[in-house]
Order: sequence, then structure tokens, then C-alpha cells
Amino acid sequence: MTSDNDIYRWYADVIVYRGFGPLIACLGAVGGILSLFVFRRKSLRKKSCSIYFFYLALADLLCMICWLVHFVLPTYNIHILTLSNFFCKIFVFAMYFAFDLANYILTVCSIDRAISVLCPIRSRKFCRERTAYTITFILVIIHTILNSHLLYGFVVLSARTISTPSIRICHHRVDSETYRNFFSIYDSYVDVIKTNAIPFIIMFVCNIIIIIRVCRSKSSMNFNGKNRCRKAKKRVEKDRQLTLMLLGSAIAFLVLTLPTETCASELCPLRRCKLSPLTLASETTMNQRTSVRNNQSTQMNMSPFPIKMNDDNDSLT
Repeated sequence: MTSDNDIYRWYADVIVYRGFGPLIACLGAVGGILSLFVFRRKSLRKKSCSIYFFYLALADLLCMICWLVHFVLPTYNIHILTLSNFFCKIFVFAMYFAFDLANYILTVCSIDRAISVLCPIRSRKFCRERTAYTITFILVIIHTILNSHLLYGFVVLSARTISTPSIRICHHRVDSETYRNFFSIYDSYVDVIKTNAIPFIIMFVCNIIIIIRVCRSKSSMNFNGKNRCRKAKKRVEKDRQLTLMLLGSAIAFLVLTLPTETCASELCPLRRCKLSPLTLASETTMNQRTSVRNNQSTQMNMSPFPIKMNDDNDSLT
């Protein structure tokens, strides 16, 4: 039987997503839109770091929309994911794509700032407007290709139990053992390494370099402040503000994202509770971002009742 703790945990999810989800979504949307306007200002748009921040804001807005669809709207009985296979595929793909793209844009931005503070003169060859656009375009292409299998692998399925009617869920394919095995490996090992471990290592090294150089440059700027012209000091101050903004974003990523992603994977399951038929329909869309994929691969065999899953088109006949 389902324990009381599991039921309380489910109700806590409902309260958090239903109560605070819309507020978080509104604040995130407003912050993202303001970021777009700020980083398209004439004084910033030609800086490579500002270009990365602009596209980072776009990726974060897409993440926010997908988070809203996956986790918040289902608490209001709005299930966009299960309207059709198209919505299921698009939103799952968009969730992975936006999250991966945001991580790697932040990673490239860290590299950009590290090179800028480490080699101010030589960095002009790399830290350019054209280079930033090119790298961002390459990242979009790469992550589109890497996550394109989700457009094939996720469909709307019908799940039946002995005691409950059929429910519709957005789930990876069960009719292809090859893809099921591939997704299990990709989701538990490849995605954690690709999405979190690699960016974590790169950002950690770059942040150490940036922090050391910023501390030194601050003391140097105070010492030589009287000899600097006003225009040069203003330019240095803008670069310093961008660097500090990057440090805040990168540190937030390092502190918050890696533990969540790692614990939500099969290497360290975040939630291994059994699901009652009452909670089964909502649970697929009420975990953390990675639990969408992790829980979809485990929730069916965790239910205390026998469950049969079929392709939605077959289940309706």
C-alpha cells in the first residue's frame, strides 16, 4: 500500500506547484523579458558576453514555459502534453533542448569572461560579436541533433489498471525495446554527464580564474584610479558588472542544478515511492524537470496495481 509519507509528499507537490507555480512563472517571465531588453541596449549589444546573456534569457524563458506546461498546469487539470502526440513530442523535446542550451550558453559565457580577464589583449580575437553569434548557432544545431530522438521516442499512451479507468500520459515508447534500452542509458548516464558534469567542471575552473582576476583588478583599479580617464573607467566598470552577473548565474547553476539532476537520475533516485492509481495521472507531470523522464521510465512498474500501457491510438479501439 502507498504510505502516508508518499501521500503527504504528493499533496506537498500539489500545494507548491498550484500555489507558488503561477507566481514563480510570472516572476520568471517578467525577469526574462526585462533581461532581453537590457542586453539589447546599444551600449551592450556589441559585447560578446551580452549576446550570450540575451540568448540565455531566451532559453530560460523557453524552460519556464515548458516547466509551466509540465508541472503547474496539470495541478489545474490542464493537460496540454496529452492533447496529442505532437504536443507530447514538442514539449518534451523543448524541455531537454532549452535546459541543455541554457547550460552550455552559460558555460561558453564563463569561458568568454575567463579569457577576457586572463588575456585582455588576445581575447579580442575570441570575445567578439560575430564569434558569439556563431558559437550560439552551433550550440543550437548540436543540441537540436542530440535531442532529436525525443521527437520519435515520446508518444501519448493509455495506461490501465484493474481499479481505475484508462488515463493518458506522455511517455517514452514501450513498443520498441531498442529505444527503451537506449533511452534508459541516455537518460541515466549520458544526459547527466552531458548536461551537468561537463558544464559543472568547465564553469568551476572558469569561475576560479574569474574570481582571482576580478579581485586583483579591483585592487589595481583602486590604486590607479586617479590616472584613468572617465571613459576607460566606465568601460572597465561595465565589464566588471557583466563578470559579476555571470558569477552569480554560474554559482547558482553549480549549487542548485547538479544535485537536483544527479539525485533525480537513476544513479540516485530522488523519489522511489509507490504510486496509487489516484496519483498516477498527475505524478507524470509533477516532479522536477529530470523526473519527467526518470519517473516516466519507472512509475508504471512502481504502482501497486498491474498496469497495462498501450499506444493511445490502439487503446481507444
